[in-house]
Amino acid sequence: MTARDANDSFRVSAHFDTEAGEFEGDSTSSLQVDIAIPEITTLVPDHGWPGDELRTTIRGEYLLLAQSDADLDLGPDITVIDVEVLDVDTAIFTLEISADSAPGTHDLTLFSGPLEMVMEDAFEVLADSDRPGLVAVTPDAVEQGESATLCIELDTP
Repeated sequence: MTARDANDSFRVSAHFDTEAGEFEGDSTSSLQVDIAIPEITTLVPDHGWPGDELRTTIRGEYLLLAQSDADLDLGPDITVIDVEVLDVDTAIFTLEISADSAPGTHDLTLFSGPLEMVMEDAFEVLADSDRPGLVAVTPDAVEQGESATLCIELDTP
């Protein structure tokens, strides 16, 4: 049996079921328990457009990620193509967003071993009409060996 003391410590005692009846053993002295609660701290990037293939990085604390069993679920329109665990708290997921995915937010579920963490509205599929487009690159040509500064102009709706 475990009882919680007022100062967040625990006492443990054993229960013995014998022919003479059930008996409780002596309680231990108070035990302090330190716990680490897993937390996702960042998801970068946290958005994409229909038809995109992108790499997103998840960082956190106490995630205990392992290459052999780390996985991510962002719903039926987003497929995980590849997983690269960099350390126990960081992983890069290559995602493919379906071309017909509707704009909106998606809940994220991260799996690794017994860990299953959910972040609501963690990833957003943006409207294809809001996708930036390339308008111009100037200069439009550079000779080999030249040094130049390129100006890339994008339109944003």
